[in-house]
Amino acid sequence: MIEQITEIIKTEDRPILVLVTTNQDCKLMTEGEHKLDGIIKQNQDRVRVLRLCFDETNMMWPIPLSDIMYYFVPNNTTHLFFKHTYDNIIKTFDHDIEILYKVMNGMTLYRARLDESVVEVYEITENMLETEEIEKSKYPPTTQMLRGFAKDMWNSAKRKGKGLPVLVNSEVASERYSICEQCPNLTEEARCTECGCFMKKKVNLAASSCPIDKWDSVQ
Repeated sequence: MIEQITEIIKTEDRPILVLVTTNQDCKLMTEGEHKLDGIIKQNQDRVRVLRLCFDETNMMWPIPLSDIMYYFVPNNTTHLFFKHTYDNIIKTFDHDIEILYKVMNGMTLYRARLDESVVEVYEITENMLETEEIEKSKYPPTTQMLRGFAKDMWNSAKRKGKGLPVLVNSEVASERYSICEQCPNLTEEARCTECGCFMKKKVNLAASSCPIDKWDSVQ
């Protein structure tokens, strides 16, 4: 069965999801699968779902993880990620399919998993680092800014993966920026001379924090 799934991954032009289940009769669906089945049928033109079932009464050792979904893109037999338990699979089903299509269109998995608003911050900072002549007397070295930027992006991606909000509400963002406005490190371009970031964007990220501890990340 695993060999057949591998061949399908090599020939299918849609994302492939492999659901691993264990029960006494592999012809039956568990209660969790029934809940998921309706969502799968609504998306059958966008994704192909395969079921890999192991009979608990006649199973190899070690026993595989059950009720787990593996996510693949065509022509890549290494899964990109997986979700465990039906509740988690159902909760993020549409978003996870969007991630697979973004990867199929050439985006890295890291970028694909970020919220669109976070991607905007990523692109603004990325373009700034590529095209701007850094004023060494005003802003930190590029390597230092990249480390701080990468940390914020990584923490944002982790929050997204856990189902936590990536962005703060407008009240928190305004409160953060009002603190920045009173800080001598904020330039006329709304950049911080400590971290080099565009603060009007950075204050919206839940995972970000002030480099000199005037405001903290949202837990």
